[in-house]
Amino acid sequence: MMPKQKELWIPNDEVAEKIILIQIECSLNEKYEKLENNTMFIESMKRKDNSPVLEVAPKLKNTNILGLYERMLPLTKVDLMYASVYSKTGGVLNLFNEKISENIDIQFKELGSKSKDTNEAIKKWKDEPSELWSGLTPAQIWAGGGKVEKALLMDFLNKLTELMNEKQFTTKGAAFMNCIDVLRTWQLNKNDICEGKTPMEAIIEERNLILKDKIDFIKENNMECDFI
Repeated sequence: MMPKQKELWIPNDEVAEKIILIQIECSLNEKYEKLENNTMFIESMKRKDNSPVLEVAPKLKNTNILGLYERMLPLTKVDLMYASVYSKTGGVLNLFNEKISENIDIQFKELGSKSKDTNEAIKKWKDEPSELWSGLTPAQIWAGGGKVEKALLMDFLNKLTELMNEKQFTTKGAAFMNCIDVLRTWQLNKNDICEGKTPMEAIIEERNLILKDKIDFIKENNMECDFI
């Protein structure tokens, strides 16, 4: 008999949905033998359709989950523009953050007001660590996580479940703030999943590699992208 899987402690439905989206975002950046050691993200840019997803996971055909994958695939030019970053999940480090929009991106507004050239403002903005995304840069957020971050997400959720199942909270707000505290502590402690690095170090390292692969492909194919 298979052991019963432990039920995860998740503070609300919004976070539960975000967990699914982060897992999908990371899956799109993993390399698969079925795609000749390429990623679903890059293969979908080549083919301009969702066929790479169905090659890797044919059981997703005609499911709602496939629709979530399609939302995250770079199927239009808009997906390579700077504003597409606001549709990204932010990954595990931003699991409890509210949805980010261009309207609240003060850093981008300030750079835009200092420069008459919007392209120059974007070039500076994309590589500057942002408080909106827990110190990650917009380019790192746009790139997304991968295999390591997906494993770290589950590690964090198991840790959160272990700690929160033992506690009683008087309000939902208090529980949510406690979740953020657990995340901030977890991300700065060395972790076996990332070979002794902290989760934050490993996530930044992986996202930078994913970003490089995407930019290399985009340059090779003479595509326009605000994150080059």
